[in-house]
Amino acid sequence: MKVYFAADHGAFDFKNALFAYVQGELKMEVEDCGAVTLDPADDYPVIICRCREKALRGLARGHR
Repeated sequence: MKVYFAADHGAFDFKNALFAYVQGELKMEVEDCGAVTLDPADDYPVIICRCREKALRGLARGHR
């Protein structure tokens, strides 16, 4: 299973900590869909749409 992460500036630090935990401690495949830098002006709907599209493509290929 692949786990996708996305967050805007409001949860940027939490996303990064959770990403590291899931990858390092749980040994799961992960992908960071953004934001990749802390930007108070970023827009969550744009970021989550990227994440959703990647997850849907994975499901279409039969990945869970």
